[in-house]
Amino acid sequence: MASPDACKSLAEQLRQERKKLTLFQRPLSVLYHFSIVFLRFVKWLALRIQRSSATRFVLLPLLLLWLVASSRDGPHRPLLDEINQSVKFVVWWVGLGVLSSVGLGTGMHSGVLFLFPHIFLVVQGAQECQSLDFDTRHHMWFHPFEANCTHVPQVSTVTFVAIFWKVFLPCMLWGAGTAAGEIPPYALSRAAKLAGQRNEEFEEIAESKSQYNLMNSMKDWMI
Repeated sequence: MASPDACKSLAEQLRQERKKLTLFQRPLSVLYHFSIVFLRFVKWLALRIQRSSATRFVLLPLLLLWLVASSRDGPHRPLLDEINQSVKFVVWWVGLGVLSSVGLGTGMHSGVLFLFPHIFLVVQGAQECQSLDFDTRHHMWFHPFEANCTHVPQVSTVTFVAIFWKVFLPCMLWGAGTAAGEIPPYALSRAAKLAGQRNEEFEEIAESKSQYNLMNSMKDWMI
């Protein structure tokens, strides 16, 4: 039976090896282990979805209904197009929010790239049309923004509150996506804590002290 010191030494050795397991130093090993974990996750997710009551009694019937409705023309077509547009709208802005949390892989913020320009274009369209009587949901999936002013009144009817409500939904969806994107890092941190793993960067931050007690108290409160 191995001694406690030998176990600690082996654990430290393995931890040092894991620190070297980076995409630049060992790309093949990283991709190999990633593919194994990803396939396990896909298998787990597929089984979870398959066994879910919501999938069998809600999602599958809705999917079949959507497929049948999409394959036929009729008076239901405008409603179906409206549903498709709304679903794409939600997926677009929530997805951008999630990407904002992970930094798009480069640290770029999807709010700066997409949401804030969208708000600016809505305000610009309101100035051109002198009203907010235009649909903004087409500005997604890299489609250009078009105000499509059907009628330009003599006097502007645009107010700050009206513009606020015009951009409220995409902002809320994007914000919900950013919150959802923070869940995986939290889950990984929680799993590491439950497994008893140490975070060297956290320990270094916790051990570093300032000459001002107020700064130390604020730092301890934040971490």
